[in-house]
Parts: sequence; structure tokens; C-alpha cells
Amino acid sequence: QQMADANNNAGGGGLNHLPRRHSDVVRHGVSAAAGSAEVRLVDSTCAPGGLRVPLTTQQCKQFFAAATNLDGFTIAAALITLVCAPPQGTQNAWHAQVRALCIIEEAFNADASKLVGDIVAGVRAEAEVVTELANDPNAHEKARQKAVELAKKIAET
Repeated sequence: QQMADANNNAGGGGLNHLPRRHSDVVRHGVSAAAGSAEVRLVDSTCAPGGLRVPLTTQQCKQFFAAATNLDGFTIAAALITLVCAPPQGTQNAWHAQVRALCIIEEAFNADASKLVGDIVAGVRAEAEVVTELANDPNAHEKARQKAVELAKKIAET
């Protein structure tokens, strides 16, 4: 397993320390180290709780504005990690999945910028993670529905 992880994360870093369902969340050397500015922004934006689960377009735009000086590939890795392994210990962990999927979807809809382009490229490289969630019979219905919508969008673009 260590050899496979080393091969999958040849560029350095990797997400080996993070829990996940998908065996190799990020294979392109992108690291979403816990505590990085990118992970903190993703975690705070996608945190479970509240009455309205999906993020609005405006909330996603605010996320992109807050992320302007951050690394888009690392943000993509953090978003994909949430899709694969939402936070444990809360009954509404699926909220994080839906919110991460909302940000990803909005990145595919947003005006081109380097940040958004990097997020889209990072997500495209791991698109099978979205498909896995869309086909997971144990996933929360709303998370699965959002994943189905996003998988179609990824396939169309």
C-alpha cells in the first residue's frame, strides 16, 4: 500500500493522512494539508449545520473571492476529500458533501479565472469520485442527487 501511495502522490504531499473512501483521492501530487488556508476555507464554508444546506450562487462567489490568493488545485483536493469523506461524528455530515459539490458545480459555471480554472482541472482529474458518490446507495439522498447533477455537468463540459 505504501508503494501505491508513493506512486499516486509522486509530486509530494498527498492526502494519505486524511480518511477517505476513494483509494487515491489525489494522484497528481497535490496536497491538502490539514490546517492550510485552503482547507480552513473549505472546511468553514462547507461545515455541517444550519437550515439551508445547498450553497447559493452568491455564497459560492464569496467563497471564490475569499480564495483569490489561494491555490486552486489544493482547494480542489480539499473539496474532493470532503466529497469522499465528509466529517464524522455529526448526523448532518452529508451537508459538507452537498456544499462541496455546490462549490464545484459553481466553478464549472463561473467566469474563467486562474483560480476557477485550477479548481475545475483538479476536480476533472478526480471526476470518478463524484461518479462514485452518485452511484453510492449508502450516500444521503440529497448528496447523491447533487453528485448525479454534477457528474452530468462534468461529462458535458
